[in-house]
Formats: sequence, C-alpha cells, structure tokens
Amino acid sequence: MEEKIPTEYSSVKGLVSSIFSETATATVDSNNNYIVPFPNKVDYIKTVELCNGSVKTNSGSTNTTGGGSVSASSLASGRISAYLTVGDLIAIDGINGRISFGIPATGVVGNNSYMYMDATGIFGYYGDDSSPWFMVASTDMEYNGQSYHGGDFFVGNYSTAYLWWKYASQTLEIAGDILIAGDITSSNFTYDPDTGTLTGYKLEYLTGNGYFGGALISGSSTIGTLGITANAIGSAINSSGNLIKDVVNSNLSTLSKQILGDFTFGVSGAIKMITDSNNGLWLSPTGILGKKAGDITFAIGIDGNPYFTGTITGGLIQTSSTGIRTVIDGADDKLKFMNGTSLWGEIFPYAGGSGGGMSFQTSGEYSSQASVTVWEGVASSSIELDANDIYIVGTISSLTATSITLGGVAKTAWPTSFSGNWSDITINGDKNMQGYDLTGLTEVTPHSSNTSYLGNSTYYWDYLYVSNLYGAGGTNPINMYNNVDFQSHNLQYCNDIDINGNIDCEGSADFNSYCSIHGVLYMNYQYIRDVADPVNNQDAANKQWCEGHFAPI
Repeated sequence: MEEKIPTEYSSVKGLVSSIFSETATATVDSNNNYIVPFPNKVDYIKTVELCNGSVKTNSGSTNTTGGGSVSASSLASGRISAYLTVGDLIAIDGINGRISFGIPATGVVGNNSYMYMDATGIFGYYGDDSSPWFMVASTDMEYNGQSYHGGDFFVGNYSTAYLWWKYASQTLEIAGDILIAGDITSSNFTYDPDTGTLTGYKLEYLTGNGYFGGALISGSSTIGTLGITANAIGSAINSSGNLIKDVVNSNLSTLSKQILGDFTFGVSGAIKMITDSNNGLWLSPTGILGKKAGDITFAIGIDGNPYFTGTITGGLIQTSSTGIRTVIDGADDKLKFMNGTSLWGEIFPYAGGSGGGMSFQTSGEYSSQASVTVWEGVASSSIELDANDIYIVGTISSLTATSITLGGVAKTAWPTSFSGNWSDITINGDKNMQGYDLTGLTEVTPHSSNTSYLGNSTYYWDYLYVSNLYGAGGTNPINMYNNVDFQSHNLQYCNDIDINGNIDCEGSADFNSYCSIHGVLYMNYQYIRDVADPVNNQDAANKQWCEGHFAPI
C-alpha cells in the first residue's frame, strides 16, 4: 500500500499534527498485515483479566480479510510502519523515524518546550525558536549559519550562553560563566612540591590555588584588576627570568636612576655592588664596607667610627657643623680651627727651596697675624716664630741645640736655667723678664745708643747694685731726677754730679771737685765739715774763718 504524507505537514510540528488528525495513511506489517494508527483504528483488541485483579490489553493488527492477527509469529514480527500517538504530547513517526515529546495535536506549542529525536540526533526546542536549545548530533548539519558534526553536543543559545562539545576537534566550547563547586584537574596532573616538578593543571575549589605545568597565558590576557596584560609582563622579563624593563613606582625609578622612598633591610640584608665576595661595596644595617682583593679598604660603622686604608681627597671633614670646631679642608689642604664662620687659626704644608715643612698661623682677624713655621731643607732646618710678643711660661728643663744665634752672634753654649751665666745678651726693644734674674753677665747693651730705658714708670728696678757708675761715653754727667737715697752709703769718686732734686744722704758724700746745688740744702741738723775759707762773695764760711774775722758777740 502506498503511503501518503501531505506536503503541508513536512515539519516536525506539522507532521505530529497530521498524526493526531489521522490524515496520515497506514501501511502493512512484515507479515503483510494491515496496520492502522493506534489507538482509534485498532481493529483487534483483546483484554485479559489477570489474577491480581488488573487487566492487560493487547492490540494488534488485522489481516487483509479483516480477521484478527493473533498468532505469536504475527505479533512478534509485527511493526508500526506509520504513526503512533501516546496521550496528547507523544507521537511516534514510523515513516520518518522520529519520536516527539511535548508537541500537541494542534502542532502549536506556544511558550512550551518540546523535543524530538530521529536519525540526525536529539533536539530540544522552546516555543517558536528556530534553533534548538540543546542538540546531540549524529550527523553533519547547519543551524543559523553554524555547522555541527556528528558527535557534537550543544546546550544553550548560540552567541549568548551555551555549551558546545565539538567532537571533531575534541574541544568543549562554553559561552557564559562556569560555577563549579569542586576542583578541576587534568587527567595527567602530577606535582612534586619538593622539586617543583609540575605536569598538567589543577584548580582547587577550597584554596583557590591554581597549578599549571607549562601553561601559556596569551598576550592580550589581563592579569589582576589593573588592566595589565600578559604581553606587558612578558616583555619585561627575558627567557632567563631576568627583569629587562625599568621599574618605576613611588619608591624606586630605574628609568631616572633614583631611589624615591625608604627601604628597610633585615639584620643580614644589604645592598651589594660587587664583582665577587672579595671585591666590592656593601651597605647594610651595620654600616658601609669596601673591599679590594679581600682586604678591607674602608668601613664606617653605625657607631660613626670610620676606618680607611687609602687617601681621603677633597671635601670637608669637621668635628661639628657649627660653633667651635676643627675642619680638614681638602679644597686648600689646610687643617682649620673655626668658631662659627670665623677662622681662628690653621695648619698647612710649607714649602721653601728644596725642602719643606708646615706652618701654623692665626687668622690675623683681631690684631696682627702670629705664626710658627717648622721647616727642613737639604742643609739645615729651622723653626720660625713670628708674633708681637713671645712668652715662655714655666721652666724649660732641657733645651739642646748645636748653635743659637742671638743678635746676629752664634752661641754654642746655653745656660741650664734662666739664672745661669750668659756671656752676652743684646736687648732689642722692650723685654719683660717675667721675674727671672739675669746674673753673671759680662755685658748688657741696648740695641742702639741713647734710645732705650732700663725700666719705665710702670716697671722699674727695686735695687741696683753696681761697683762703678759712669755717665754716657764714660765722662758725661749722670742726671738723677726726683729723690735719690743712697741708704747710708758713700757717693765717692764722682767727677761731676748734677742733681735737680733732693738728696737724702745718711752717710758721707765725698766730692773731689765741686757740687752744684740748685735748690735748698737741708742738713737735718747735721754738720757741714771741712769747708774751705770763702773766696767769692757767695761762698760759705767755716767756723775757723768766721772766728778769725769776727769778734765774739
């Protein structure tokens, strides 16, 4: 019997509708028995009551004569070659080899879901959507411009959210989020935490740890929440794991070669600029250390104590930045003594001729500059003192010299003390002996004649012990001013004495020539003896001359 399927019912929903409306024609079974759609056109129905009170209904086909086909062979070999409906939502299409679920007799599903299966696969739809919401393909096909192949499994809405297993490429394609309450582990995953050897991958649900063996992160992938791509990170590190890009942040900039913030090191941490363990520079919390060929060349500890084996060139080294301090100034090679901005004194190298030495000098800011220069030449050495006044305070216990020049005269002997015997001393200018005695001197002379004083109104001699007192040139008079007291001693052997003041003489005064007194002569009730007879009108007369020339009264 020729089968008949209306062309207007060629779609799945239309075909199901024709099944329910009985417009689809029947056919015969394998035994040539006439088959009609169930359940309305079953000509042979047999009900058997079971002993448990239920019933079992068998339906079969009728033969061409209208008789029931009840033989076992007919039932065993019988088939539904047309259509079968079960209830209102299940239809079996024997002609196209399709079973549908959820399509009603009207073929209109509205907003309800339905599915069907046939030789091309299993398909699930929703409402009037033209593309399946899920599909298991057993052959190649296309939906909305997408090609599917046998073995593919698809769930979802393409281009928005879906899961697509692509059998041909052995890949699972997912559009949308994946929420997994458990670990994701590759079948080949192995990991040795001791050696760090890792194969495959694993994502742990509870810890959030990810393990990837030989994973490749694409260049456009963003790592973290700051929009940094894998390409940006990969281009900053070479294949050896070394950083090859500049580091620029708020603490450090290798681009401008600047440290912008504070860095704190541990007890054993350090900044090293070294070629090996024996050569380089170390900066650590304990100080700064420099080495060359294993030897320490310099070190500065956190206690401030420095150690240097080389030469310090240039710059300033000072005991303080303000106030009274000592400064080593590398700019002019001087050791300076400062008070604020004022220079008090300085020591510096002294060069002269073919020799050299050092010089210490004051600044000269307050009066005149004073200096001490110690110098050594090829043939001789010297110490030069240059100042307005030179004082020796205290006792010189020992002073050794081959020769000392005093006033241009070389002296080869030096007294053991200031009270020793000096052969000759030439005094040039005002000299203050500070309480010392000058004894045993052969000759003491001034620097020039008739210009110097032996003492002055402030510093004067208490006693003057002399054997002979001569005037200038040996013959000129000696002038005595103010009071002259000879303390009961005689004034003898004087050629001429001019006295402009008073003479208190408790002893005797012998004059071989004459004595001129320009003032009053007070005898203090003492005698004037051995007066010569008067010659001139103003001469004094003695007792004998008066008694001889005048009668007694």
